Amino acid sequence: MISYGQRRRNRDQLAGSGPVARWFGYLVTALLLVAVVVWAGQEAPPAAPRSPHSLRPPEKARLHTRHVLFDWLPIAGATAYRLQIAEIIRAGEDPFAGLLAAELTLNAPQQVVAAGLDWGRSYAWRVQPLTGSESSSYAPAGAWSPTHRFSIEPLPEHCPPTVAKQYRPGAYHPGLTLFNVSSVNKAFGGKDAGIALAVDSAGQIVWFRYEPYRFTDLHLLPNGNVLFASHEVAYEATLDGRVVWRTPPGHRVHHDVTRLPNGNLLCLVYDERRVTFRGRRETWQGDAVEEITRAGRVIWRWSVFDYLPINEMDEVSYRKWKRDQEPYDWTHCNAAHYDGRHNAIYLSVRNLSCILKIDRRTKKIVWRMGSGGNIGQGFFSYQHAPQLLSNDHLLVYDNGNRRDGRNADEDAGNAFSRAIEIALTAAQPPAAKIVWEYRLPYSQGQGEVDRLSNGSSLIADGYNGRILEVSAEGQPVWELTLPGGKPRDYIIYRSERVPGLYPQFGNPPVIQ
Repeated sequence: MISYGQRRRNRDQLAGSGPVARWFGYLVTALLLVAVVVWAGQEAPPAAPRSPHSLRPPEKARLHTRHVLFDWLPIAGATAYRLQIAEIIRAGEDPFAGLLAAELTLNAPQQVVAAGLDWGRSYAWRVQPLTGSESSSYAPAGAWSPTHRFSIEPLPEHCPPTVAKQYRPGAYHPGLTLFNVSSVNKAFGGKDAGIALAVDSAGQIVWFRYEPYRFTDLHLLPNGNVLFASHEVAYEATLDGRVVWRTPPGHRVHHDVTRLPNGNLLCLVYDERRVTFRGRRETWQGDAVEEITRAGRVIWRWSVFDYLPINEMDEVSYRKWKRDQEPYDWTHCNAAHYDGRHNAIYLSVRNLSCILKIDRRTKKIVWRMGSGGNIGQGFFSYQHAPQLLSNDHLLVYDNGNRRDGRNADEDAGNAFSRAIEIALTAAQPPAAKIVWEYRLPYSQGQGEVDRLSNGSSLIADGYNGRILEVSAEGQPVWELTLPGGKPRDYIIYRSERVPGLYPQFGNPPVIQ
């Protein structure tokens, strides 16, 4: 019988696990580890480049725009393409057998077309590759593509009328005007709803979004989606209405939401607390600024309750407060503008008629402009939408509700609003001076002013229900009005001029 020790020695010899073999095994293992480390440090073979083209509009898409982006995969050898668009009149019939909505010869895919397209219609489209050139005429280089279909939704039932007037057509800053509309009179079918619109220079609506609650902000993002706030939620949605992201429940977002350079969102949110004021326990509604990640986590927060004393308040609004129905609207902040050069937030505290510059790193108030501040006393009241320009000047829409200490709502005939530009020196605190203004009829709420790249200014005129483009010299260039049945049927909160609806594709020119 072979002993256990002999069997083990035999097994070790077969496996090559004697002393020499063991050291050889260690060496092989070490060499393998080195090879793995070296391999891991090498760059992986480059992946095949992803085509920037895809089928657009997607099959059976329901669009909210008349500026339709057509895209398809390029075809080898084609020097141009013929695009045919036909309205679908009756199901089952060849839509291309009759009169075409549009037939275009295009040099390449990714073209924005408005020609022949209208609201509330369904369309079919197809493309055919061509060879040749414009000078020598084109010839077909292949068969027609499969037929694709899409529809353009009808405008909302209570969409406001839009009327544009050009005073100086040559001075108009190119692009579309994007804005949001609400109604104090609930002109949207008796609802406190909101409609966002984009119009061209002629005032023609080219895009819309309807919300059952009013909008309080609206931006077109570089990826072609829209960012907006409505009913205490911030949303990112496609142009055609599909929500791709929203703030988690409980944040109570209002008035302002901005995409930061790091991809997070800067949001104004309500902050409600119990306070003791003049010997009485009361519920006050203040505001906070939150930085919220895409995962919904708050990583930065600043509240007015932690930095402003509650004895600073608006006596007029406090006297009118219906304390048995709602908390007291103490600060009513309406904008939190972030400037990356100074890593600062400019917070508009409407009901205290002041603007705070807040250091984002330390959370300290760098300066306070306006009522109760160390600079800019009396420059504005109940203001909206401060924005820092590249020259460190500040743009502000000055509503003027408490101008010179008076309640403008009780003397609206002598009141006025205005867009102003405030120059700031480099000193700390800076000296402030109003260097430009454009006076407007009194608007008791809402409004904004943007500076365009040609030096003109775009003014959303709040309760006056219009948008103005004015030159640097104060001359009117363009005006958009929303004529309603009675005053304040349509109120414009904010507006912005955008080159087009497709920044992710470089905003191709629109084929009309």
